[in-house]
Amino acid sequence: GKDCRIEALSDYYGQRFSPKIVIGNSAVINPLCHIGCINEVNIGNYVTIGERSLIIDHTHGDSSYDEMLMPPRKRRLYSKGPVVIEDCVTLGENCVVLPGVTIGHNSVIGANAVVTKDVPPCSIVGGNPAKVIRTVTPC
Repeated sequence: GKDCRIEALSDYYGQRFSPKIVIGNSAVINPLCHIGCINEVNIGNYVTIGERSLIIDHTHGDSSYDEMLMPPRKRRLYSKGPVVIEDCVTLGENCVVLPGVTIGHNSVIGANAVVTKDVPPCSIVGGNPAKVIRTVTPC
């Protein structure tokens, strides 16, 4: 999509990374999305990502007092693990997918959801933090 920002950071203020971004076949990334990676972001086949969504596998700083005293852009980057979005997932507009999360296949993430934990396959989730609203069976 137009004005997307897809970043695989290999170095940041002296830190070195081996980022890996995989985008599957027929994936749709709508305008103004941001994908940031220092570890791994894996987006499956037939995934649709709504406008203005954020998918990120890292944070600026570790919430320690010393790091909080630093300007945010100078804090070390930390990854809590890869982000995996399995096949046939739909993310509504303005979704946020945080580090270390796996979203199971055939799931729907409602608009404005903030996904902080793994989502089982065939789930419909929404909210901040995102919670399972219902599971579609059979799956």
